[in-house]
Amino acid sequence: MRAVLSIAFALALLVTALRAGATETGPGGGAIDPCLHTCQMEAEQVYHACTEHGGSSADCLNTAKQALSACRDAHCTAPGGGGPGDGGGGTTSSGDGSCREQCGKTVYAGFQGCVAAGSSEDICRAQAREAFTQCLADNHCATPPSCADRCAALAGKVNDGCLALGNSADQCTAAAQAVDTRCTADLCTDGATSCEDRCTTFGNDVFAGCLSEAGATSDVCTGRADEARAQCLALVCNATPEPTCPDRCASLGSEAKTKCLAESHPEDVCTALADDLANHCKDEHCTDPTPTCEDTCKAQAITGFQTCMTTTADEATCRTQAEAAFTQCMTDTCGGPDADCPTRCATMGDSLKDACTAAGGDPDLCAARAAEAVRHCIDEHCDGTEPPPPTCAGLCEQHAEEDARRCVASGGDEATCKSGAADEFAGCVTLHCEPPASCTDRCAAKASALQARCLKKGGSADRCATLAPAVESACGANHCAPPPPDTCTTNCESQARDAAQSCLDAGTDARECQSLGQQTLDQCQAGCGTSTAETCMEVCESKAHAKHERLMARGRSEAVATRKAQDTFRRCVQFGGCSN
Repeated sequence: MRAVLSIAFALALLVTALRAGATETGPGGGAIDPCLHTCQMEAEQVYHACTEHGGSSADCLNTAKQALSACRDAHCTAPGGGGPGDGGGGTTSSGDGSCREQCGKTVYAGFQGCVAAGSSEDICRAQAREAFTQCLADNHCATPPSCADRCAALAGKVNDGCLALGNSADQCTAAAQAVDTRCTADLCTDGATSCEDRCTTFGNDVFAGCLSEAGATSDVCTGRADEARAQCLALVCNATPEPTCPDRCASLGSEAKTKCLAESHPEDVCTALADDLANHCKDEHCTDPTPTCEDTCKAQAITGFQTCMTTTADEATCRTQAEAAFTQCMTDTCGGPDADCPTRCATMGDSLKDACTAAGGDPDLCAARAAEAVRHCIDEHCDGTEPPPPTCAGLCEQHAEEDARRCVASGGDEATCKSGAADEFAGCVTLHCEPPASCTDRCAAKASALQARCLKKGGSADRCATLAPAVESACGANHCAPPPPDTCTTNCESQARDAAQSCLDAGTDARECQSLGQQTLDQCQAGCGTSTAETCMEVCESKAHAKHERLMARGRSEAVATRKAQDTFRRCVQFGGCSN
């Protein structure tokens, strides 16, 4: 029976991984689309057939995802599509595919069309709200199922998967009941315990159950418990269930590899590029803030529980000891306030920068990458705190990364390409981020003169003071150093922000709009691939660098070469049809 339960739990995690492209979910999921449910079951059968023929879990999971995507694209319509074989030829959008989400996207498109036709945003927004309500009614969008219903659905999928493996009906019913009971007991409480704590309990239960299996090691069980807790947090504790951040980055790398192979690049090159893209995504997006004191105590308690279970196997005693250790840790070490979230993100950034330089990375490039990670950390974890805009060096770092991938895809040696990217980064910073002091001084003087004229003509001190920074900034951008070139990555981030804001303007729920923004970003970045073509501004950047190098080779000063290269970049952008 323990072996059956292990398989059942693996199936549950498979379903979780597949839900990035499917509609039906376990606990924390949304409405159930029959077509996608059928495709999901077909994908699970593909997974089992693959493993039975000797395939590894990772390879078979990837094969199952491809089968799911192909089935969805061939048969499912949105919202409320039919199943495979019903003749439906439409496709459903990515994301959780819930009925409410599809209505939100439809209404958002209508809102944009309304504004484009010349109507005021207020009128279009009112029409959008009415259309959204009507769409929910027309498509019978149900309210999200209860926690108990979600656990029952998860148990049902475990039962189906168990039967597909050839186990008896009695064995599979028992396995499903065990999953349902544990899920309900751990996750469906009266709310007195936080969702995070319930997920911790769920992970501990998975660890304890794993240890009871024949041949299970502590490392294997720890990995399984960590995965269970992470998926629980992503699916149960998010109002809009989404895949975990590492899952999203892995999916981004996988989709980029598929595109790379379709462009006829060698498989080893595509694999290296996809791994680099996924790792870069994890570095920037999946680095959580430095843990709070409570987080540290909780992690110590979890480790203590696992160690105790490994040595004594007395679950009740180990759980009691872990709870006591957590309480004692909180009392002894968590008396003072923790640093605020942005400060903890900054501390995380310092650690990332140190690790990057220790691995041999260029210090300035490592600092730029860390700054981007801090910005994403604040945006994703620090509620109510506006993230800082991307730094000039951060934009140059993104440009250098994409340049390195293009170099590798064209057959260049990886080490040589990364070295060239470091040079590209340094050149970008020189042209765009380090304006000469003489120019900035002139802009500052111009701003001060404008402020003085404003005061002389009777303007208020506050109003005149606000004019100076804007004038100085515009002067610097136009005359001292043009902004860095856009990249596929920066364009995707801009599209994601626009999509989320337009969704909000259409009156759709804020969390659904946040999810739509993330989906837009993921889709766009997947479209960039591993070796996206140069943007218009990046072509101009290459011309500016070439100009700089020619002038330096002729013995011109660094200041003159930089200024003329900047002029080359500006003229190229202006007359080449590029948009800033």
